[in-house]
Amino acid sequence: RDWKNSGVFIPGSGTVTFNGGNANQIQTINLGIKTNETFYNLKTSTTGTAKGISVVNQFELTVQNQLNLLKGNLRLTGEAQLVQNNDTSNPIDVQGILLIDQQGQKNSFNYNYWSSPVRFNTTSYSIASVLRDGTDVTTNPFNPALITFTDGAFSADTPATNPITISNRWLWAFNSPSLTDPLLNYYQWKYIGSTGAINIGEGFTMKGNGGVAAITAFQNYVFVGIPNSGTIQLPISANQSYLVGNPYPSALDAKQFIRDNLRDCSGCTNSKNIFNGALYYWDHFGLSNNHNLAEYEGGYATYTLMGGVAGINDSSLTLNNGASGSKIPKQYIPVAQGFFVDAFLDTDISGSEIPTSVDGGTLVFKNSQRQFVRESSGNSLFMKTNSSTKTNSSEIDDRAKIRLGFDSAIGAHRQLLVGIDPNTTNQFDIGYDAPMYDLSDDDMYWKMNNTQLIIEGVPNFNNDQVIPIGINIANEGDITIKTDVLENIPNTLEIYLYDNATGIYHDIKNSNLTLSLLKGKYTNRFSLHFANKTLSVDKVKLNDGILVYFTNDNKVLNIDNNFIDATVDKVYLFNILGQKIEDWTIDNGTQASIKLPIKNVRTGVYIVKIQTSKGNFSKNIIVH
Repeated sequence: RDWKNSGVFIPGSGTVTFNGGNANQIQTINLGIKTNETFYNLKTSTTGTAKGISVVNQFELTVQNQLNLLKGNLRLTGEAQLVQNNDTSNPIDVQGILLIDQQGQKNSFNYNYWSSPVRFNTTSYSIASVLRDGTDVTTNPFNPALITFTDGAFSADTPATNPITISNRWLWAFNSPSLTDPLLNYYQWKYIGSTGAINIGEGFTMKGNGGVAAITAFQNYVFVGIPNSGTIQLPISANQSYLVGNPYPSALDAKQFIRDNLRDCSGCTNSKNIFNGALYYWDHFGLSNNHNLAEYEGGYATYTLMGGVAGINDSSLTLNNGASGSKIPKQYIPVAQGFFVDAFLDTDISGSEIPTSVDGGTLVFKNSQRQFVRESSGNSLFMKTNSSTKTNSSEIDDRAKIRLGFDSAIGAHRQLLVGIDPNTTNQFDIGYDAPMYDLSDDDMYWKMNNTQLIIEGVPNFNNDQVIPIGINIANEGDITIKTDVLENIPNTLEIYLYDNATGIYHDIKNSNLTLSLLKGKYTNRFSLHFANKTLSVDKVKLNDGILVYFTNDNKVLNIDNNFIDATVDKVYLFNILGQKIEDWTIDNGTQASIKLPIKNVRTGVYIVKIQTSKGNFSKNIIVH
C-alpha cells in the first residue's frame, strides 16, 4: 500500500521494502500529509506490472544508508530530491531505476552544461543511456520517451519533434591536461556524442531542441538509471582544467565541496589544494539563433566561499559585446549542473607572506556534501533563467559585500565582488578569492601582485584598508565605475574610489565616477578605500573656509582663503585623465585672495588639488 506517516517515524537500522503487486500499481510516500520522509535502507521489490514509488514535487526523500531498486522504480517528480547520508554506493545489479527531472535551454542554439545524477555501471555512463524526453511526464511519468540523437549539426533546429531530437554535434566533455581557456581552445574539447563514455562526476555540453525558442523557454528532461551515491573521485593533474558536475540526485553544497578539496582555508579537510578554489559556470544568456561561435552570447559566472558573480560575454571568439548575464551562482549546485574547476594558480598571486600552491590530485564528491535545496528557494540556481526571488532564512549570508561595477566605453559591464570574512587576509586566500576566468581588453579587476581577481575576500573594511584595482582600456572614451549592489553595508560606512594620479577620493557609494581614459593598462592608479584621508574634521572645516572657483572672462583660478591660521602652500591642476597641467607654489603674502592664470587649455572638467598647512583637498572646476 501507500506509505502514510502522520507522526514521527524513526528509521533505526533496518529496511523498509515496498512490495507493490497490483497491476500498474504506483505507491506514494506521505502524499498530502508531509513533505519529507527518512528511511535507513529503502528497497523496492515489486511483482507483476507494479511500477514502484512516486514522490510529489518538492518532496525531500532521505535514505540514510542504501537504496536498493531491486525491482520497481522510484519516480522523483519536479523538484523532488533524494538525499543519502552514509558514504555508501547503491547496488547496480537491479531491475529498477530512479527517474528525476531537470530543465534545460529549449533553444537548439544554446548550451547547458550537464552532469548525470544516475548511471548503469560502476564507473561511467553515456548520454543516450541516462537521458530521456521529459515532455510528457504528467501523463506518463514512469516511461519517458527515448530521445532521437542525430549526427547533423542542424538536425535539432527544426520545430520540435515527438520524441525530441538532440544533435550529437554539440555533445562534448573537457579535461585538458594543461591550463587553457575552454572557450578559446576548441581543439582540446573531447567529442562524446550520445554513446561515448563519460566518467561519473564529469560534465558534458548539450544544446537544446526544436530550433528557435525564447531564452526563458525550457525543455524538461528525465535522467533514468541507478542513483549515484557514496564517494565519487576524479583525478585532476596540476595545471588541468576539468568540466565536472553535481553527480547526485540532490543539490550539492558548493561550500562543502570546496572545503573537501582544499587544504589552506578555514574548515578545509584535504591534505592538498586539489584546485584553485573557484567554480566556473557557463551561462548562455543571449540568443544568436545560429551555431556560429562568433555570435555566441554567454560567459562564465564564478563562485567561491565569498559568493558569486555573473558571467560576461567578452571572449574574442564569441560575440564579445560585453553583455553580462543576470544569473549569479548560489551556495547550492542544482541536480545535473556542470561546472569547470582549474588546478592552476598563478605563482605571482599569493605573495611571500602566505605561500599557496595548487597541486592537483583527486577531486572528491561525498554524500556529506548533499543537501535538499530546491531551485525555487533561490539558493540553488541552474544556469537558466530563474524568476524566483524567494530565500531560505536559514541560508542568509549576512557578510558585508560590495559589488563594484565597471562600464566600458563600448558598453561592456563587469561586476567585481569584495566582501568581509574573518577567515581571510589581504593576501590571496584560496577558496575565497577567484582568479578572473575571462579577462577582456576593456575590463576591471581586483589587482593582487600581478594577477587579476574577480572575487576577493578581506578581513575588514577599516579606515586603513586599501584594495588595489586594475583597469584595461582598449577602446578610448568614457568609462563609469559604480557600486552595483551593496549587501549588509551599514549606512555609516564610507566607500571611496581613490585616484592616485590626482589624489582625489571619489565617493563611489553615493555617486558614479565617469571619466575618459586613454588606451592602456592602469595597474597602479585606482584603489578602493573606506576613509577619505584628505578630510579629517579639521580638513572638512578647512574646505568650507577656502573658496575655489574659476572665472572664464579673465581665465583665472580664484582661491579665497578665509582662515587666519591656515595657509595654502601648493596648488596643482590636473585634467580628468589625471595628467598634471600645471602647479604653483603660493607665497605667504598672498593668502587672502590667490589668483592663478589658466591659459591655453581646452574646454572641460579639471581637478584642482590644494595643499595647505592643515591638510589637502581637491575641487573640480569647469573651464569653457
